[in-house]
Amino acid sequence: MSKTQSKQDHLKLALDESCQKMLQKNGINTPLPEVVIFSDFVLKINKRDKPQNRVLLITDKAVYNLIPNNFSKCKRRIDINNILSITVSHISDEFVLHVPSEYDYRFISAKKQRIIDMLKVVKSDGSKLSINYTDQDDLKDATLTKVQSRLMNREDILLRK
Repeated sequence: MSKTQSKQDHLKLALDESCQKMLQKNGINTPLPEVVIFSDFVLKINKRDKPQNRVLLITDKAVYNLIPNNFSKCKRRIDINNILSITVSHISDEFVLHVPSEYDYRFISAKKQRIIDMLKVVKSDGSKLSINYTDQDDLKDATLTKVQSRLMNREDILLRK
């Protein structure tokens, strides 16, 4: 099976053996294996408002948060179809992936528009990805953290959807 190189696969993860093993282990590989669409370094903002270096990997089926220098280590996999909207700052390079059934992810990347464009293209469940632009430079208030999500009840989750 030959791996094709996407122009947006900046870290060449489609050709990286450790990344391919991680995709075999964590991905949904039926009927076809996941295909790398985009990869690059980003800053993830954690719950303590601290930036962490991460690799953002987008396949045709999911978004992965990977540890830099260890592409076999997946911190989180989000099914593309679980991402319902994205909040994007006009002022800064911040954006938030909203995952109503789980919790949100807040990132900083100079390539945020390319990332958003890739997500729009690969979303396959027929639903439209809602993009919300804001003049806030800090998107902390627009982000639902893991801790906050644990406090939500079923009605709260349905409202977020």
